[in-house]
Amino acid sequence: MEPFDNAAASYDRDFTFSETGKRQRRVILNYLEQVPFLQKQKIILEVNCGTGEDAVWFAARGHSVTATDSSEAMLTEAKKKQREKMVTPPQFLKLDMREEIWRWPDASFDMVFSNFAGLNCFDPHQLKSVFENMNRLLKPGGRLVMVLFGKYCLSETVYFLWKGKAGAAMRRWSDKPAHASVEGAGVPVYYYSAGKISSLLPGFRLLKKFAVGLFLPPSYLDRQFRKHRKLAGLSVAMENGFGKVALLAGCGDHLLLDFEKK
Repeated sequence: MEPFDNAAASYDRDFTFSETGKRQRRVILNYLEQVPFLQKQKIILEVNCGTGEDAVWFAARGHSVTATDSSEAMLTEAKKKQREKMVTPPQFLKLDMREEIWRWPDASFDMVFSNFAGLNCFDPHQLKSVFENMNRLLKPGGRLVMVLFGKYCLSETVYFLWKGKAGAAMRRWSDKPAHASVEGAGVPVYYYSAGKISSLLPGFRLLKKFAVGLFLPPSYLDRQFRKHRKLAGLSVAMENGFGKVALLAGCGDHLLLDFEKK
């Protein structure tokens, strides 16, 4: 059983449809809607698709989507989502990204997409192997768009320092993994800077980087976010005003990186 199997039934309630989850996803989708590369139909591979929210979004816009996850329970939830009105509904398949060679032929996809920190579950050696598979599967000029945990989350640091928990405030700063509990199962979490990710992708050019959740807090603070409406409104305004500043890219709850294969 995968660690995220037990979280699948409640994942949408706890994250996807939480106020912070919805707002952070909207920042990402707003960016993707404006990318000229995606104005025409593309063949997209999504990894760690979870409950399929992004796969459905891409497919509704005419893209051909193969969405994958290692959790059968997550894929079961994804297949329940409304797909009848789509010309080409997303295909949901199981993929363990730790496999040495992924099953598709070379240059099968125009874009590889990974949202909300699934790649943070891999150490640098494992991540290098994952990127080698992605590189092989992408066409020349293809895009690799990933959303990882930010290395220096501003809102998390401030929150835990306010609580007097200095260790928790700086847990992302170390190169050693933190350990998250997913419905009782321990999961190692590695935090990467944009520079470190770029060093693992020598055949790619970084086109864009920015914070997602620079002022919007992590989902575990969702209740406090919803409770303080004025502060929430200020957070949204500041996110819209300063969230795309490249120098602050690593300071958000998440970090969006958009690479082009050379």
